[in-house]
Amino acid sequence: MTTDDLHERLRHLHAPLPAGLIARAQLAATAQVPPPIPPSHRRRILEGLLAAALAAAIALPLYLTHSGGGTASTSGGELVFLTSTLPGSITSATPPSTKCSSRFETTSVGGSMSRSFAMDYACGSTPKLVGDLIVALTAADPNGPGAGLEVLDLGSGTERELPLEGIDGGIIPSPDPTQVAVPIILAPTEIPALDIVDLVTGSVVRLQPRVGATPLNVGESAPAWLSDGIHSVQRCVNSQSTCDYLVSPATGTVRTLLQVGSGPAGSSSYVQVFDSGSPDGTQEARYYFSDNSDFVQTVSAGPTDGTLRTVYRAPAGDTPEPLGVANDGSVLFQVISTEPNGPPAYLTYVASRGGVYPVNVPAGLAFSAPTASSPALPGGGFALEMSPDTAGGAGEEQVVRISDTGSVTMIQPSAGIGLFGITD
Repeated sequence: MTTDDLHERLRHLHAPLPAGLIARAQLAATAQVPPPIPPSHRRRILEGLLAAALAAAIALPLYLTHSGGGTASTSGGELVFLTSTLPGSITSATPPSTKCSSRFETTSVGGSMSRSFAMDYACGSTPKLVGDLIVALTAADPNGPGAGLEVLDLGSGTERELPLEGIDGGIIPSPDPTQVAVPIILAPTEIPALDIVDLVTGSVVRLQPRVGATPLNVGESAPAWLSDGIHSVQRCVNSQSTCDYLVSPATGTVRTLLQVGSGPAGSSSYVQVFDSGSPDGTQEARYYFSDNSDFVQTVSAGPTDGTLRTVYRAPAGDTPEPLGVANDGSVLFQVISTEPNGPPAYLTYVASRGGVYPVNVPAGLAFSAPTASSPALPGGGFALEMSPDTAGGAGEEQVVRISDTGSVTMIQPSAGIGLFGITD
């Protein structure tokens, strides 16, 4: 796979990676201003119905969490692959709703066991792996017939629907994981709120987070639910700075963890921040990005709700991007390095044990598009996909294990469209 091929595959990624991931990669090469915080997810959900269903399904986000949240937990770690997608209309409500059908395959990390599952969900939705559940939207219209969550249990193979109206953002898994947080818009006031949905019982707790008197729209950010609460990094309320807001999933109260960056009203020069966490939510990594050439782009890491220390400072012109955090605090990240008059290069590192280790890519292989915001494996290390590094791209894609010191070992061949997630 050539660098251009890799860059093209990166273009198809979707949040949970930070908003503007690919745009920043492109802008880094031309020293332009980074993109603004993304618009409301409500428009993305409604527009998804009109988008090409196949493209929407392939551009699945890859949130990865661990432990069993379903009715029958799978034993040991399993790799979950998206093997096929069939766009089309399936009459499952009155009036009919347009749905996509996808098939998933699970294999043990050692490759000794394989199972297959099919799932129907709203085209344009973005399924998430939550423990051993796959969760997606049931209808493209958040206020239409059948609106809610579709839940596929990989332990039992059963599929069920949980009714929920006004969905206005992505599905945010809890670190246990038995719950998801879902940003919504309250009708008819159009005020943003947050629903905490119990995936076992189906019960819903409605929260209305506020910063002072201003409702906080969690759906505007790419949130992460860690052990200390729900992190929502976005442009500050009533400010041009960037804030990391911490929302209590029990009460909805909001605390400002971080406020960084400055600039006059209307300025596009500000510092962007992205938080990611380990599967159990106890470890955190924070990335700082800026269009200001004097601002050093860094990666910080440490225990959640503690003092994070800087583990990597990017050379001038380079941009670090998050890949994942392990339960032991190891951080996997990619650095987009630009050279004058040349395409960007993608370098991968692991920060652990007080050091930063380059990932040793085997000869003849190259990493495919990063497949997860937290691709941590049970027991330590990370899993990513690799492709033959040839002009024709011939050969079999492989899933590899990356250790906390950067060594790479093969796990098994990749299946279907690609790696979707990891269960524990």
